[in-house]
Amino acid sequence: MNRSACVLIAGLVLAAAALPSHALDAIGWGQLSPEQRQVLKPYRGMWNQLPPDRQYRLQRGADRWSKLTPEQKQQARQQLRRWQSFSPEKKQQIRERFERFRQMPPAQQQELRRRMQWFKNLDPEVRRTLRQRWEAMTPAQRRQFKEDRGGLTSEEKQRLRERVHNMPPDERKALRRKWWDMSPQQRREFIRDGRIGDRPDSDADGD
Repeated sequence: MNRSACVLIAGLVLAAAALPSHALDAIGWGQLSPEQRQVLKPYRGMWNQLPPDRQYRLQRGADRWSKLTPEQKQQARQQLRRWQSFSPEKKQQIRERFERFRQMPPAQQQELRRRMQWFKNLDPEVRRTLRQRWEAMTPAQRRQFKEDRGGLTSEEKQRLRERVHNMPPDERKALRRKWWDMSPQQRREFIRDGRIGDRPDSDADGD
């Protein structure tokens, strides 16, 4: 396992579950499984100097790495190269967002993961369009967009997911492209009776 792969392990640590609420004991190198020691080999010389919480996270990261398929490991390497291309400022922003995520209640973390998975399942063309629109927004427009999205009740969001799930693939794709251009009232009309109205919509299931 080379240094780059070990950096990937550190990245997987970010996605690991939260630390246990009780105090952690140090993990001896000999307490690691043979597979974990192989993955974490670059850390062997410094392992005993690492704080217990770092040892715990690296152990979890090693487990996650070992379970990845070759294709997933390749994707992780691509993500590492993308991370290394970021400016120090952008890396700091990502770290701050992750810290905010860790402080969210479990239910809110689960909802955010669901939205991220929904976004990953979109067609690449749709994802690219959504990113471009988001990046072109001013801070005020982004705040307004979040407020509009947050205007749906839990019942409306569930009905929206069900309606979109039952749509034919071509209609679902067309709706996703149109959803962003709809007003809050037009979105509610679609949720209520399935009518898109005179204006287009772009992304539904993303609530």
